Amino acid sequence: MKHLCSITLILLSLMTLSACSKGPGDLEGTWRLEGVVPMTIVYRHNEEEAMGIISRVSYKHHGNDVLVSYESG
Repeated sequence: MKHLCSITLILLSLMTLSACSKGPGDLEGTWRLEGVVPMTIVYRHNEEEAMGIISRVSYKHHGNDVLVSYESG
C-alpha cells in the first residue's frame, strides 16, 4: 500500500489540473500507469480504486492542483 501511495503522489505531482468542486474534477476517470508497476487507477467522488482496492479519499483543490487525502488507514 505504501508503494501505491508513492506512485499516486508521483502521478499527481506530474499533472497540472484545474477544477472548482470538491470532487476529483479533471482527475476523475480512469488513469493507466505503465512502467515498473503497471496499474489502472480510477478516481470517483470520494473514492479511489487501484489494484482492486477501493479507498475513501477527499479532494482539495489548490490552484491548478488536486490534492488527494486518504481517509482510512
